[in-house]
Amino acid sequence: MKKIHLLILIMTGLLCFAAAFGVSWHLKKKRAAALPQPASSPAATNSSADAPAKTGPSYLLAASDEYTPGLSERQLQNLIEDIRARMQEYRTKEKQLAQEEQRIQMTQQTLQEEIDRLNQLRAKLAVLAQEVEQKQQELQKSILQIEALEQANFQRLAATYDKMDTTQAARILAAMAAGPQASDAIKILYYMSERTTAKVLGEIGTAQPELASMINLKLKRIQEIR
Repeated sequence: MKKIHLLILIMTGLLCFAAAFGVSWHLKKKRAAALPQPASSPAATNSSADAPAKTGPSYLLAASDEYTPGLSERQLQNLIEDIRARMQEYRTKEKQLAQEEQRIQMTQQTLQEEIDRLNQLRAKLAVLAQEVEQKQQELQKSILQIEALEQANFQRLAATYDKMDTTQAARILAAMAAGPQASDAIKILYYMSERTTAKVLGEIGTAQPELASMINLKLKRIQEIR
């Protein structure tokens, strides 16, 4: 691209020089044709044979020949200076474009780094969101829901166990909590009075502390659906 621009500038200069030279040559011919021709006489002919005429066309043409190259030389000098100025302007613009390109590359690099950082953050957030969703699902599964239709039944059962001996009630509920009826045992304990529930858990904890801990945790996650 740089060579093409330089060639265009050189060709433009040469064309301008050729045009100036052609115009100068054409004007020289017109001036030579417009000069008056002196009347010829034998005396003049003889005189011209002895000494060169000072005012004839040859003198004027010689003067014109001396004048014209000077004009063309000035035009050529101006043209060369103009080409140099344009080349300097081209170099300046080229340097500015190179600096602008460098700034653009630095900006693109900074943007790419920001994009990479955002992508990393997005990936971390996706992992965290997945972990939160998984924990929510686990928590939802661990919640023991009591339907509205069965609430009355468990309340009656809880009232019955409240009236039983604490040791006997603890033995029955511990057996239920350790088997497939664990949810029923926890629901019954949920509707029992706080005093009786505390005594029953104390009895279970004495014999089976891990089972008592599990029951206590499940009691915190009971949800009534109305």
